[in-house]
Amino acid sequence: LVAWAVSSVRDRRILPLLFDIATKRVAVGAVPQDLSSIAWAVATARARDPAAQALLVRISTESQAKVREFVPQDIAMCAWAFAKVAQRDGRLLRLFADEALGRFGELNGQNVSNLVWSLATIREMHEPLMTVV
Repeated sequence: LVAWAVSSVRDRRILPLLFDIATKRVAVGAVPQDLSSIAWAVATARARDPAAQALLVRISTESQAKVREFVPQDIAMCAWAFAKVAQRDGRLLRLFADEALGRFGELNGQNVSNLVWSLATIREMHEPLMTVV
């Protein structure tokens, strides 16, 4: 619900409040779908203020701890979101690439495309994934 609100809001003055709510939600535990959806919402809102940055840092921390629980769509969407707002989180994207590489047969073309685009956008090289692609 918070992700939808962030991506739909027209009055950008309330975005920091929504980001604060989302940060608290992530802090009490979020599943990978929540993490990727909230990251997507931040990217869709094109937010780069301190509240958005704090939220992305929290999402990154939680995502790194739960990377093995992510389904391919969540890996791709979360990676895309971080790259879209130029959040250069090379560690997170490398973890996503490692996980995707280990489950490459589960990824569809869109998942692979989003992940490769994300790595390229933040100028993060992942040679093993590029070799398979």
